[in-house]
Amino acid sequence: MSREICAWENWRSPNGRLKTQSCRQALRALHKSGAVELPDVKIPAAFQAGRSRNASAPAPEAAEVESGLDGLGGVEIILVPEGDRELSRIWNALFDRFHPRGRGPLCGSQIRYLFKCGRGWLGGISFSSAALRLKDRDTVIGWSEAAREANLPRVIANSRFLIVPTARVTNLASHLLSRCAKRIAGDWQDRYNIRPALIETFVSGEHSGACYQAANWIKAGATASRQRPFANGKVPDGAKAIYLFPLRGKFEWQKELCAEPPVRLGGRRGLDNPANWAEMELGSARLGNGLLRSRLFSMAMAFYRKPHSLIPETFAGDAAGIKAAYRFLGHRSTSMDVLLTPHKESAVARMKEFPVALSVQDTTVLNYASHPPHGAGPVNTKKTKAMGFLLHDTMAFSEQGQPLGLLDAQFWARDPEAAGQSANRRGRDIEEKESSKWLKSYRAAAEAQSLCPGTMVVSVGDREADIYELFLEAKRTPGGPKLLVRADKGRQRNVTKDREGSETYAMERLWDRMERRPAAAELTVDVPPRRGEPGRRARLEVRFGPVKLKPPKGKGDWGPIPLWAVYVKEIGCGPEVKAPLEWMLLTDVPTETVDDALRRIDWYKLRWGIEVYHRVLKSCCRVLDRRLGAGDRLGTCLALDMIVGWRIFWAQMLERETPDRPCGVFLEPGEWAALRAFFRPAQPLSQPPSCRDAVVMIARLGGYIDRKNARHPGPIHMARGFQRLSDIAAGYAMGRGQPP
Repeated sequence: MSREICAWENWRSPNGRLKTQSCRQALRALHKSGAVELPDVKIPAAFQAGRSRNASAPAPEAAEVESGLDGLGGVEIILVPEGDRELSRIWNALFDRFHPRGRGPLCGSQIRYLFKCGRGWLGGISFSSAALRLKDRDTVIGWSEAAREANLPRVIANSRFLIVPTARVTNLASHLLSRCAKRIAGDWQDRYNIRPALIETFVSGEHSGACYQAANWIKAGATASRQRPFANGKVPDGAKAIYLFPLRGKFEWQKELCAEPPVRLGGRRGLDNPANWAEMELGSARLGNGLLRSRLFSMAMAFYRKPHSLIPETFAGDAAGIKAAYRFLGHRSTSMDVLLTPHKESAVARMKEFPVALSVQDTTVLNYASHPPHGAGPVNTKKTKAMGFLLHDTMAFSEQGQPLGLLDAQFWARDPEAAGQSANRRGRDIEEKESSKWLKSYRAAAEAQSLCPGTMVVSVGDREADIYELFLEAKRTPGGPKLLVRADKGRQRNVTKDREGSETYAMERLWDRMERRPAAAELTVDVPPRRGEPGRRARLEVRFGPVKLKPPKGKGDWGPIPLWAVYVKEIGCGPEVKAPLEWMLLTDVPTETVDDALRRIDWYKLRWGIEVYHRVLKSCCRVLDRRLGAGDRLGTCLALDMIVGWRIFWAQMLERETPDRPCGVFLEPGEWAALRAFFRPAQPLSQPPSCRDAVVMIARLGGYIDRKNARHPGPIHMARGFQRLSDIAAGYAMGRGQPP
């Protein structure tokens, strides 16, 4: 049965073999829980029969020697191959006779060696799968839960080690440990197609571990001391010392083990009958634990009902609810990526409904100077000494400006010791710089593009995204997203000036090239007051044309990149305007007509939506006021705030884009019924109000004045309105004899 199931699901280990043992363990667990019914075992396992046969086999000849290491005349380390019954019998007999814990059982994958000299067998050693979790070991490694799950196979355990008591040879144990450590990585890779990076072992309290210390193993702490007996009746013998031996360089093994796997978006497989928007949006969360999933849904709903409140106020001072929330944020299975992945999948599903989706990315600073959590780093100049984190997120928008959801979120703290690295930035690779955030966001958009081939995804960035490597990434990604980036005038961008009949090319400035082109169109836009300048009606000239972007110095082998440039410049402005409008947009989307150029300008105008979203996070969801002591907990909480902030922003934009649509798309029946009863008690409750009416009523609860020429409701009024709506809906339900 296990072989059939593994074949159906292509469940294989890295060496290509079917994972039948893991499948049998899963089947036994399902049988124990009552989910399936398995037949009784009729034939004992082969290893059980083999143990009974080997029990009466003659013991191998153990070496009797007392000398120095040189007196042995050489020690041979013999690998016990899979299926070699003779060597396996010798190994089992030695350990059953001389080792206090016998031959095993050895857990999971395993490799065994025998030690032999001219006078007989000296002992043996075994390596097997590592422990799932060890607090002190995991602290030394420093990996996250996602990295532990992905990279645990690269940690192996020295589960048995034996020198026969009749062999009393100075330094023999440490010598054999060192020799085995040198060859185990290659042998393990040959057998299992995984190259280990670290070895762990445990030393009981009655032993000093001197041989491990002499072989340069690192003492990492101790195991937890179990007080109650195991399920098989054995009594634990207390805590054991943990020793580690890296199989890589000083920092390579930690870097390899701490590398988190990329979170791949899968098919949208949520709950069959979602009870609310949280279950619909986050139903595909990969938490595994049903209690964690339920807690995720309830916390998302609580944060949405009271977006302007901190956690104690969100749960109305309920000690149990507050404690459960903090436990959820600190759980090893929860993280920003885990919580955002189902939302990203929902965003991709919404993107499929539009022919064009704009993937807008930008960075914002989260300043926690007044209460910096553990792990915070510098976010400003040395003079201010502000501490906090940086958030680089990517939001998908429709061409009408509707926010469709997040596609990527990068949350990190700068290293205080790395200050001043900008001086040698030109000598470092892009992956070692903070600028790699633009490439990571583009790759997230590329993953979304692969899931919705009927939609053209366009990655949009401001002047900070004007890096050559980003354009090169797009050029090297066939079928990937398109690019639309505002060029930075301070970077002195050069383009090629081709010469006919020559393979060489001259250079000229991008701005000089575009200013020489005749104006193709003229626009008139309303500019609101800003930075001390009065509001005005600005006249803009539009120029566009093809260009070839020159590679940076020292990277001539990359070659020029063909792009289209759209140049927008304000004309006829008075002396009171200190900063006239001027955009230089670079894109790889063909722009051959005036309508194409105007459409690219409209696309870039939607980049402001990400700025509005950041304002929602900071002013409405109050992410800067969260009092969480650790950066990882803060990141998990930020993921919930980002989902709630998107939904508030989305509801706000629904009022503008689809004002006549029923508000049931973002309000629960009890919420819109309470809202209408509060403002219009005389009207019947058979149909939900429109998005326009519902948003205005919610904003009015937050202080919005619905005048004739008033602007659309803003996010702050919406957040305050949702805060009051939760209490109004609870009171409305209680008045009708329903639970709040």
